[in-house]
Amino acid sequence: MVDVKLFKYVASERIDILEEGFIRFTQPEMLNDPCELKPNILSLANEFQINKELSDDKLNQVLDEEIDKLPIEIREQAKLILSNNELRNHVVANVFEETKNLIQSDYVVKNINSVIHSGFEKNIGILSLGGMNDSMLMWSHYADRHTGFVIEFDFENSFFDQRKHKDDSLRHIVKVKYQDMLQYNLYDMKAEDLMTKSKEWKQENEYRMLVALQDADKVINDNIYLFKLPFDAITSIIFGSKSSDILKDKVDNIIKLKDKDHIKLFETKIRQGKICIV
Repeated sequence: MVDVKLFKYVASERIDILEEGFIRFTQPEMLNDPCELKPNILSLANEFQINKELSDDKLNQVLDEEIDKLPIEIREQAKLILSNNELRNHVVANVFEETKNLIQSDYVVKNINSVIHSGFEKNIGILSLGGMNDSMLMWSHYADRHTGFVIEFDFENSFFDQRKHKDDSLRHIVKVKYQDMLQYNLYDMKAEDLMTKSKEWKQENEYRMLVALQDADKVINDNIYLFKLPFDAITSIIFGSKSSDILKDKVDNIIKLKDKDHIKLFETKIRQGKICIV
């Protein structure tokens, strides 16, 4: 059994998560970190990788495939011309140099960054969870200055592992790695590179889950993507030190109404400058 605690800090109005049973996966551009899912790609490939992928054999194959697409009237003539090995080698060498220069050009790199960043923002949703429930900073920022509450989740619940195959890079919870912002070679990028953040965010001890927004169970105003959240995935609710009695009563009634008495209720107290769960 993995000993991992997952917590979602929310403002009091997010009681709708409990009322309606949906939780939002948010587009990267709407999160606090402006660098979210925006890898800095400096090149598509290095010299060795380009030479490997653009071998003479591969270029010759591509050249032959392109010739076969020509109109029949000139196809045979082109084949005859390129039957001259010296001329063919010259053409292949020119194609290699032009392709290599294009791959390494600032124009291509700039546009690849734009396309990738835009693709993530339109297609990927993020559920951000914390690994602790007693962060003064998190209670202040994400639970509306301690007036909101924290939802504790069961890490082992199937909601947090919905992978469709063993190599699925989405649909499962992953611990964020904190490091200096890296500059990537697109050829070498891996899915786990999307699970990194700057060290400046390290205090959040974040876990995250990425999903395809097209899989959302409910969409509001074309930009709020909600996914069905099973109540069995929730283990407890922790109220902030400034949570109102109205909020506490509402949550208690929801749990009773839905007959989910496995969800325990706690609250926080500030003692000697620290948050205590009671």
